[in-house]
Amino acid sequence: MRIRINRRDDRARLGRLAPISLPSPQPKVALCRATDPAGTALCVGCGTSGLPIAKPADAAQTNLQTALAGAGAFYSSNHDSYLGIDGGPQLAPGVSSIAELDTGLRYVSGRQGSTGPDIISIVALSSWASVMSAYSPGLQACYGLLIVTRARARPYLLAFPSTTKAATFYFKAASSASTNCSAARVVPTALSTTGFPAG
Repeated sequence: MRIRINRRDDRARLGRLAPISLPSPQPKVALCRATDPAGTALCVGCGTSGLPIAKPADAAQTNLQTALAGAGAFYSSNHDSYLGIDGGPQLAPGVSSIAELDTGLRYVSGRQGSTGPDIISIVALSSWASVMSAYSPGLQACYGLLIVTRARARPYLLAFPSTTKAATFYFKAASSASTNCSAARVVPTALSTTGFPAG
């Protein structure tokens, strides 16, 4: 971006903004300046949610990215643990569940299926791992995130050996029914660490 400052009579203009000329509008690109607890890049300047950089093609994907930021806030406030993220009995006293954070989304227990893109099914697998899923009726797909903040020897998803490492895993599962989109039971068919799988 080039800025031209009118320098005529600078003394008279002191305290006022100088006129500027801007080039034609360009697409905005978010700059990566932060990471979630698993080390996945988040962008700054994308609103209060700190959405990941990849531009999603679907509302379920967008909402999961917002939920990812909420999960990061929960994890930090809960002494680096996902236990109780769904507000269950494992929630530590004085810590807000993810549903109490202002993400604009509705959260259900991981045993319940997401019935739409703004309803996030969520479950803590351990102190250091959580799964979220959201159903996309238009695409008849279940999208989700597996967030792992500490590596372990056994994969969280047996079909995907890479899920032993600390990372944020984006996944997709073909699903003609929203009941198949529960975080505790979803069976991903595609997995990526760079964004939601296409197709």
